[in-house]
Amino acid sequence: METYQLLMIIVFGLGILAISLEDVVRINKGSIALMMATVLWAILTFSTETESGDIINDKFVHHLGDVSETLFFVLGTMLIVRIVDKYGGFQIITDRLQNNSKRSLLLFFVGIAFVTSALLDNIAAVLVLLSILHRMVPNEVDRLKYACMIVIAANAGGSWSPIGDVTTLLLWTSGRLSPLHQMGTLILPAIVNLVIPTTIAYFWLFKGNKKLREVPVKPNVQQQAIGAKSQRVILVIGCLSLSLVPVFQIVTGLAPFLCVLFGLAILWIYTDTKFFNVSKVLDDNLRVVTLMKKLDVASIFFLLGVLMSVAALNVGGVLSLAASAVDRSGIPPLGFSTMLGMASSFTDNVALVAGTMGMYPLDSATLSPDFFADGMFWTSVAYTAVTGGSLLIIGSAAGVTAMGLEKISFGYYFKRFSGLALAGYVGGLLTLWLELHIG
Repeated sequence: METYQLLMIIVFGLGILAISLEDVVRINKGSIALMMATVLWAILTFSTETESGDIINDKFVHHLGDVSETLFFVLGTMLIVRIVDKYGGFQIITDRLQNNSKRSLLLFFVGIAFVTSALLDNIAAVLVLLSILHRMVPNEVDRLKYACMIVIAANAGGSWSPIGDVTTLLLWTSGRLSPLHQMGTLILPAIVNLVIPTTIAYFWLFKGNKKLREVPVKPNVQQQAIGAKSQRVILVIGCLSLSLVPVFQIVTGLAPFLCVLFGLAILWIYTDTKFFNVSKVLDDNLRVVTLMKKLDVASIFFLLGVLMSVAALNVGGVLSLAASAVDRSGIPPLGFSTMLGMASSFTDNVALVAGTMGMYPLDSATLSPDFFADGMFWTSVAYTAVTGGSLLIIGSAAGVTAMGLEKISFGYYFKRFSGLALAGYVGGLLTLWLELHIG
């Protein structure tokens, strides 16, 4: 190992540690990720062991282009979900919910979280459902239970869809997993991952099948001005823009983010037209250009920093050294992916998966069939990296989102839901193992 490689490992390790301890150090993880990426590429540039600065810069631009595809996809998705929510598209779903049984609502929320996380992504699903949850469940104690189960269900649903999580998006756009293979292979393990904790929660969390208290709903003047028909149109456009991404990529061969941007453009034009027609009632806060200003840009910078940091490790040869070490250890591919899943409970899964992708490039002539496109390793990584994030509340972006919005403490989730998530994780993993080795 060269000196510059050791230095890069130290910088990356300290950066990931600081990101994992964001709540302790009180520094936003986006700033840490950007600092980490800059330092790592600077080490490459000034190291005498690596190529010239021009070659390093060319590789930087190449990797930046690949990373930008993911960033535009996430950014477009975030904005589409925000537009649909602000224009009352999701209110249509809330208005149709009449059942106030606690157990029935549990089944509804986990079911809809499982489906919507696959169609949108797990972060968007959590944002949407927590918004609905606040209207449906006024009691804070019950609401925390639902929120934690929504996180588990959203991560389970995100694991079997190519757009269900940032990590599965990376695996798809890099050519390691095809949508049909991923959905066909992981749908059953994901269902098992959902059913086990939901069954336990059904009988344990809500005993006696109690009813929710009635809460009056205040009418939204702006959404009434938009009209139910326009709300349905906006909801349909938003959902189709995201759910048809795999079909768009297969048919056109173009980058997936273009489908999202196309749907965003349609929503933008439609809402601007609708705004013009009812501008006396609607305010400027509903304009798309205004909604853009309220997006979580810090998360975009975080993804940029993490993915470019991993790219630097790849260019510097650090990931190749890691792959060789794993190969020498004799750990089987499924065992390695299981370890990645456990690690994703406390370490960002985007960094883990991106790093693993750099360890095993598809164009390597020494890869075993398990590491080929749609191979056993990448299939299992898609499951473990996403659902492993449910083991701890800090292990996934969906969990951190719910943690912030609902004020869920680490200890509360760990005592009541980590065991449920672990049972689902193991059950789904066993199901996947049976599929890969017997089916």
